[in-house]
Amino acid sequence: MVETSYFPALGGQVYRAVSLVYQQPPGFHLPVAEELAPPLGMYFKFRKGKMSEAQFAQIYKGMLDLLDPEDIAKTYDGKILVSWEGYADRKKTRLKFSHRHIVAEWLNKAGFECKEVSSAGRGEEVRVSDKGRSGGVAKEPLQRPPDGSTALK
Repeated sequence: MVETSYFPALGGQVYRAVSLVYQQPPGFHLPVAEELAPPLGMYFKFRKGKMSEAQFAQIYKGMLDLLDPEDIAKTYDGKILVSWEGYADRKKTRLKFSHRHIVAEWLNKAGFECKEVSSAGRGEEVRVSDKGRSGGVAKEPLQRPPDGSTALK
């Protein structure tokens, strides 16, 4: 299964993370899923408000249509695809729009499970709806690699 999240929510899950963006927060040096990362110009145009969510989504979905969801699901099985956008409100009930939700929807529609994973702050993950928009569904303990390391494998 492929999972999605945002950078600050990774916690002890960094070893499984792959970035969906080329520019990462300070201190993060994750591999980039280049085939899923939007072009920098498009990404910054959206982040600066010069492109609407609908415009971004339309172009990004067109990019995904050129890819094979089975290949993506196999390549990123067991990984967490991350981007910048976290919660849209202080109560943490709604996530901001992000292209990672478009990836999740695309994979789910193709029959490959992909869920949002967000830190609950007490060593738990909260699974959010597959559209990444509302409340938690289940809680599970954080997963550590079998050898206890934090290295990306």
